[in-house]
Amino acid sequence: MNISAPPPDVIQSIRTWLSDIIIGHNFCPFAKREFERNSIEYTVSDAYSLADATDQFLAELEILEKNNTIETSLIIFSSGFKSFDDYLTLVEMSQALIDKGGYAGQFQLASFHPDYCFEGEPLEDLSLDGVGITAVGEKLLEELFSMPAGLSPQLEEALETFAAEKKARQKKI
Repeated sequence: MNISAPPPDVIQSIRTWLSDIIIGHNFCPFAKREFERNSIEYTVSDAYSLADATDQFLAELEILEKNNTIETSLIIFSSGFKSFDDYLTLVEMSQALIDKGGYAGQFQLASFHPDYCFEGEPLEDLSLDGVGITAVGEKLLEELFSMPAGLSPQLEEALETFAAEKKARQKKI
């Protein structure tokens, strides 16, 4: 795994995406504050293998844990994980590392892949200047609060258990 100085255009394109899409459409109500405070760490990784990528992910968790000026870390896999199935495997492994590594409740994993689209929507539906989203509000909320396809049964069960426990805790408050 090589983490060289990233081309400025890679990070700038991610910053533009955050500003115009994520913040501009209020997909994440917390993103704007951190974006404006410059408390987002951008790491461009050329990892191709799952082992290298998960090593990078663990390193980012340690950085987040030790550096309280960083609120969010974005790992940008500029070369690897172009296959959507490989990406899903990486996301599943990363979530397992959070859960098994003692980071559950401390860190939250959010992910994006350029081939992501909503179930039932045509792949060629590229509204919002190339972001595969239609009926943004309803569809996004539906997708954010439902299980992604392709998860292992064990991970899906763990997520459902977590969601049920969280809901039970909120009822007590």
